[in-house]
Amino acid sequence: MFQIILLLWLTTTESVAKSSLAKPGCQERCGNIDIPYPFGIGPSCSIADGFAVTCNDSFNPPKPFINSINLEVLHNSLNGNVQVNNPVITSNCSGRADGQDVNLLVTPF
Repeated sequence: MFQIILLLWLTTTESVAKSSLAKPGCQERCGNIDIPYPFGIGPSCSIADGFAVTCNDSFNPPKPFINSINLEVLHNSLNGNVQVNNPVITSNCSGRADGQDVNLLVTPF
C-alpha cells in the first residue's frame, strides 16, 4: 500500500514540476528566477499592474524587477512569498535624508 501511495505522489510531483507556472503564452523565467502567475512578464501576463514584472537583460543572468516599485525579485515561491532586494542606506534616522522608503500604496502588497 505504501508503495502505491509513494508512486502516486512521485507521479504527481513530477507532473507539477514539469507544468508551466506562468500564464499560457507568457515567459516563465527571468534569469534564474521562476515567475509564476499571478506575476507575469509581458502584456496581459500578470493578474494586475502591481504584479507586472520586467526582465532586465542588461544583467548576466537577466534580473526580474516588479514594475510598480522597481525592486529586484530575488525569490518567488508558490505559497505567495516574494523576496525582493531593497537596499537600505538609512531608515528613519532623525536628520538624515539619504535613504528612500518603498511606497507600497501603488501595489497590491
